[in-house]
Amino acid sequence: MPIKPVQRITSWSFSRWSTWKECPLRAKYKFIDKLKEPGSAAMQRGSDIHELAASYVIGTVAKLPEELKLFKKEFSQLKKEKALAEMDAAFTLNWDSCESTDWDNAWVRVKLDSVTPPTKKEKVVHIIDYKTGRVKDEDYHPQMELYGIAGLLKFPQAETAETDLWFLDAGVIRGAHDSEKKSKTGYVFTRKQLPALIEKWEERVRPMLTATAFPPNPGSYCKWCAFGKSKGGGCKFG
Repeated sequence: MPIKPVQRITSWSFSRWSTWKECPLRAKYKFIDKLKEPGSAAMQRGSDIHELAASYVIGTVAKLPEELKLFKKEFSQLKKEKALAEMDAAFTLNWDSCESTDWDNAWVRVKLDSVTPPTKKEKVVHIIDYKTGRVKDEDYHPQMELYGIAGLLKFPQAETAETDLWFLDAGVIRGAHDSEKKSKTGYVFTRKQLPALIEKWEERVRPMLTATAFPPNPGSYCKWCAFGKSKGGGCKFG
């Protein structure tokens, strides 16, 4: 009888790592077994608003959509700066840039909602992540670190990466340009910090990428999980 190969997660993104950190079994269902999760109205709305934001920034939508009205000034500035929208960034195991569709070599993939590249005068790459829904009291620092890494690697001329979270439904900014000065770190990352940031992320994802067992991690989020027995799945906790 042939030996069944050990199944592992071999590439990652922030959302993939977040899923594994929350529940390894859910990560297995999604990323190894390739089981589909049903969408939701909130997820679809978030996707639609991201698409509207991208369309406005690149100019395929001329009028600012109503859903973005709390950021009228900020989106006008992005348009003026010719910001890049929905930029894909992917890197190999050695952190060399590659195409996100390079399935053999892309080790980590990062999707950046808005990127304003550095200029000759201002050697700063500005990265924005859009959020919909309420402002959550979460630690976004790891996510912003990864986005800072991606920005600094994609733009070698940049000396600094400034990252922000735009909560579109609340009119609140968290990060380098914090609207309420509640960001403890500012989410600003320098090229000098880059080696240490990369090492930190390699340490974070190593347990996930070397795991051969994916135990459930039951918690309050189980009631939302699509893979529980109550929803027709195989996990007894959901």
